[in-house]
Formats: sequence, C-alpha cells, structure tokens
Amino acid sequence: MHKKIQDSSGGNYIPEVPLETTFDNGDIVLDIQGRADGIIHNIDGSLTVDEIKTTVEDLEKFKDENIVWHQGQAKMYAWMILRNSNGHTKSIKVRVSYYKQGHIKDKLIVEEDFTFDELDRFANDLIHEFIARLKEKGQHNLSRNKSIDFLEFPYKEYRPGQQDLIAFSNRILLEESKGYVEAPTGIGKTVCVLYPFIKNFKEGKTSKIFYLTSKNSIKRQALKTVDALVKEGADLRCVAITAKETICMNDEGFKKHCNPDECPFAKDYYSKIYKVIRQALSERKIFDEDDIKEIAMKNTICPFQLSLDLAVNSDICIYDYNYVFDPVVGNPEIMDSNLPLPYTLLVDEAHNLPSRAREMYSARLDREFFMNVYTELTGRKTSKLKSAIVDIISWFDMRKSDKDIEILNEVPDDFITLLKGFQEEGLNLEKKPDAKYPDSYVSLKSAVKGFLKLPLKGKENYSYDITYYNGKADAIHIFCLDASEYIRDISDRFNATLFFSATLSPVDYYISLLGGTKDDEVNKLLNLPSPFERRNRLVMVDSIPSLRYADRNISLPRVLNSIYQMVREKNGNYFLYFPSYEYMLMAYERFEGLGEFVCIKQERNMTPSERIRFLDEFEEDPLRIHLGFLVLGGVFGEGIELKPHALNGVVIVSTGIPGIGYDNDRLKQYYTGKGLNGFDYAYTYPGFNKVIQAAGRVIRNVDDKGVILFIDRRFGHSNYRKLLDEVYPDRIYVSSPQEVREETMKFWKERS
Repeated sequence: MHKKIQDSSGGNYIPEVPLETTFDNGDIVLDIQGRADGIIHNIDGSLTVDEIKTTVEDLEKFKDENIVWHQGQAKMYAWMILRNSNGHTKSIKVRVSYYKQGHIKDKLIVEEDFTFDELDRFANDLIHEFIARLKEKGQHNLSRNKSIDFLEFPYKEYRPGQQDLIAFSNRILLEESKGYVEAPTGIGKTVCVLYPFIKNFKEGKTSKIFYLTSKNSIKRQALKTVDALVKEGADLRCVAITAKETICMNDEGFKKHCNPDECPFAKDYYSKIYKVIRQALSERKIFDEDDIKEIAMKNTICPFQLSLDLAVNSDICIYDYNYVFDPVVGNPEIMDSNLPLPYTLLVDEAHNLPSRAREMYSARLDREFFMNVYTELTGRKTSKLKSAIVDIISWFDMRKSDKDIEILNEVPDDFITLLKGFQEEGLNLEKKPDAKYPDSYVSLKSAVKGFLKLPLKGKENYSYDITYYNGKADAIHIFCLDASEYIRDISDRFNATLFFSATLSPVDYYISLLGGTKDDEVNKLLNLPSPFERRNRLVMVDSIPSLRYADRNISLPRVLNSIYQMVREKNGNYFLYFPSYEYMLMAYERFEGLGEFVCIKQERNMTPSERIRFLDEFEEDPLRIHLGFLVLGGVFGEGIELKPHALNGVVIVSTGIPGIGYDNDRLKQYYTGKGLNGFDYAYTYPGFNKVIQAAGRVIRNVDDKGVILFIDRRFGHSNYRKLLDEVYPDRIYVSSPQEVREETMKFWKERS
C-alpha cells in the first residue's frame, strides 16, 4: 500500500529516499541510517519529509496512541536531511500520513514545521540517551567477560559424563552448529550446557543464551544453576519469563484488557520503564516470577512486559518453548529474522518439543466458542460484531453430514472471508469510546488470529477437517502433522543450538522430528550412559497381563496382584502409573479398601499448589508404605521435584500408547507415506517416551536404590524388547505375581 500512496502523490514526491549521517562525539562513532517514505519538494522551495503509517484501526485513535514515536521517526529523517545540507536549509516540514489499510482516500495528515536547532536538540537528546544505554551495556559486557575469565565449574567434583557433555557443548558452539544430547536424569545436564556457553561469551560466539523448557521445575533448576555460577563470581544477568496470564496482577475478568484505558499497569508504561530497569539491574542480577511481580507492583507497571524488557538487557533468558517457536506469540526478533542471530539456543526436555510445536502450528475453531461469545456480548455497540458471529455460526449450521469427520483439501474461502469480517468488526468495536466486551471475545479474537496465521491451503504436512456432532458441523480443524520444518527453520536463526533430554530414543525418530538429518545422527549426537550402578536397581517386566482396552477389566486383578507383591516388601514411597484416570481410580479403590497402605491419588485439573502438596506427601523413609496413584503421561510423569531418595519404586501399567483416534491415524498415514513405520511414529514411540519418563523417577542420584516394574503383554513383543534394550538391558522378565515378590525380596535383602 505504501507504493500505491507514493505513486499517487505527484511528481514532486520522491519516494524511498535513503538517508545517512555520522555522529562522532570523540568517544563513540555512530553511523545513523534510515529510509524516508518520501521527500516532497514544495513549490516555494521548502522540503517536507513524509512518514506513512497504515492501520485497520480508527485513524484518530491510532494517531493519538502512536504520534510521539511516529513523528519522532520522521524528525530523525528531517534532522539528517538538514544536517547533511551543511546549513543551506534552515527548516523543514515534518509530516506523518495515516491511511486506513486498503482505503487510500481514508487518511489523516499531521504536519509541523521544525528548525534545524529544534531537530538538532531532539536528535542529540536521543543519541546521548542511546549512547548512555550502549555504554552501560558495554560496561556490563566487559564486567561479565572479565568475571568469567577465571570462572570455575560451580561444584566440587564432576559427575561421570559431565566433562564429556561440556566438551560436546563447546564443540557445537565453536562449530556454530546443532547438537543433540541424550543424557540420563541426575547427571546434571543443566550446568553442563550452561557453563560452556557462558564461558564463550568472551569469544563473541554468543551475546545471549535462550534456555527453553516447558516445566516450571526445570525453570527453577536453570535459575538455581545460574545463581550458583553468579556465586562463583560470574557477573550474569538472567530473567525467567512467566506466561502473561499467570503473571498478570489484575483480577480475573480483567487479565486480557491490556490497554492503558483499562489496565493501571499499562498506563504510562513507556515513560517509566527505562528508570525502573536501571534501578532493578543495579539491585539484582537474577529475576524470577516473584522478583518481577515485586518490581511491577512497586512501580505500577505490567509485569509481563517488564520481564520482556528485562530480557533485552539480560545475558540468559529462560522461556517456554512458545516464546521462540510459536507463530503467534513468538519473539518477533526471532520470528521475523531471515539472518542468523548472535544468540544461542538451549532446548531442555527436547523430546517434548515436536508435539508442542505441532500444537503451536495447529488450530481449531468451535461453533460453541462463537456461540458463547455471542451470548456474552451486550449493548448496541456490539451489534455488528454479533452479526459477523451469526454469519459464522450459520456457516457451521448449513453444513450437514452423517459422518463424524469431513476431510478437506483446504480451509474453505467463504469461511476465511467470514473470519476476516469478524476481525474487522471486532476492531471497529474496540475503537469505539467506552466499548465493553468480555474476556471470551479477547480469547476468540486470539484464536481466530492464530487460525488465519497458519497455512490455509493444502500442504503435505497439514490436514484439514470439519467435525460433526449429531449430523451438524461443530468445529473446523487445521492439524499440523509434522512441525520439523518449522523447528529446523527457527533453530537455524541461532548461532548454535543444543537439544538435550534424558530420552531421545529412538534417535532417528527424535532427531528427524527436531529437524535434524541422518548425518546429525552420526556426527552431532552425544549419547551418555547412565552413571548410576545397575546393581542399585531392579527392573522387572511382567508381560503376561493384556492391557489392551478391551481386556483391562479382565486383567485388573492380575495387574493389582503384581503391584501388591512388589510394594509390600519394603516401607517407602511408590508411584503407580496407569493408562487412564478411570483405570487409576479402580486400582486406587481396591488398594484403599485393603487398609494396608497410605493411598494418595492424582486429582483432575490440579493447581500448581495442589501438585506441590501432593508431592510433599512422599517424605524420605516413611513409617508406612505410601502409594501414589497417577496417570501415565500426566503432570506427574516428568519434570517433577521430589525430595532426595523419595521413591523406592515405580510401576508402569501399559505401554502408554495414545488412544486410537482420527488425529493419530492421520499421523500414522502421513509417516507411512514417507516410507517410515507410521504406527511406531504415531503410537509406539510417543507412548514409550511416557513410559521411560515415568520409570526415570526412581534412580536420580548415585546412592538411590529402587525397583521398576513394567506391566503389559506388549512389553514382551520384539519391538518393545528392542526399545527396552536401549534403556534397561539389565531387565528381567517375570511370569507371575509370586515371582515379582521373590525378585523384590531378593533385591532388598541384598541391599539391606
């Protein structure tokens, strides 16, 4: 649209004028460059510099919210023009031209005259503030680099494998490449990847470390590791980013009203933030959620935006995966970059990234979602938005089918048009004075935006469908089958990337899903063996009971008997993982009825504080046997913080295979079409990862001892035997509950 505006502006309008000047204060030389949208040579010989801005919002509102920095940009161009004229031109007009997107006649012009002296004062104020920030950052970098010159490993001794991991991390960074690490839980992976990357700040291989994790417990471990390095003398700045809705300090119902008119923490944010950041950085080096909330409350500023602005000034930023990989909420600097950035990327629990990335690049819009927003919108001002929603609901209602799912080659064009109409009417409502709308509308607006950001036409790695309930369309779905190209593309933008996890087996499966190549499997993989003595664990496989869905009720008594014979032999804590919540409840009720054990079960939708209280029930060396009843693959399946030596054993009931369903069958077909074992990619491997993660809760330290029992007939099949060989080659197969008891008794007796 810029070009259309420029082409219609007449012959005295010179578009896209490159500008450049040099500022030298004797200490720092700045090369200042820019490109003016247009310079107008007026009839009276004067000049006008024009800055074009387009928007879908109300022009007056958009101008009022942005004129300061929009005009500031144009004033810098004007200053460069006058400065380069060497005094021949004394003044200039500065114009900001606002246009409605797609409507060249709908415009608003703001124009003002400035002398060179006025512009010179303005430019010098900005430049000196920029130089002050640059110097402060430079001084910090010098202090940081000097402090890490003699930075020692923060712990007295290296654990087995740690030096290998440090050397491998160094190699990946020096080669500016990608690496993949499979290292067992308890080896100390976090410090072994952070330490070498931090040491390389001085070499200029990285200017910032992005540490990604999906678990709060791992986020805390990363902060703890940085704190240990700071205590060793490293002058490091680190911030952990918390999700916007989690850290928001507004009451429920107002958490999504992120504008200065409604949120007191958004008002005057940018006039306060620089001073707040300077003060915060002078007082502390590491910022967690509580620190950020404290600063935000004290200064009445948005805690989420504060954390992002602190990240700009930090050496290490701890994020969830979505801040780097999500197409909607991902960091714009990364998402919009076409060039490698001087940053490094560390991805913890990397086995979780492929499925998370598929979710980020998938979307679903439900008829019910639109219906709920429609009923919550009130007042005359919402009538046009409600009409747009009615059109979308009608689109669903006109589609009938006796099938559950209708496969599409692409998202229908008429539906896309309706969604864009919804967006336009939503924006029209938002810019009306005193407009009121519910949080549900804000959520729906975000969902529609995310939907339209995805590929809407048939791509090989996408599937499109409409689902039906009682013959009526109830949802439309864009399903990403394979996100590896997006993981590869985004990680390519970093100077170096390290994917690491306790479980990256099968290696070919995970490296391909993470965007790697066959060559990476050979040359960019570090697979560290467990440093813990095998004699400290007993791994049993009871492959007699069938855990297929149709057989579960029949095999339940046999399964519970095997569990009973294992846990009865030693006082302690045991986690019992089951394939579903309903199955877990049946097991819980049977054991609770015995009266022999302290039985504690996972509840649905537990809050973070409830999860902590649940784990606190499992103290070291309890006087009675404590049994934790859990869902395999649930919130307690991995990344949990237990007290040292907390568990004496774990039982995993079933192979963890996801439920047979349409989405998983599409994955199966997709990977089969690529010449791979589609069933393994869609079902076997994702389930087995849940199994291995759960089993890994027992042995986490060199002096831990415990028992692991796998129960499912399929564990005796050749494909599962091969998978288990990679992780538990020392396992034994048992054929009865009595044999479970005998082996367990023998194990504990030998270690008493």
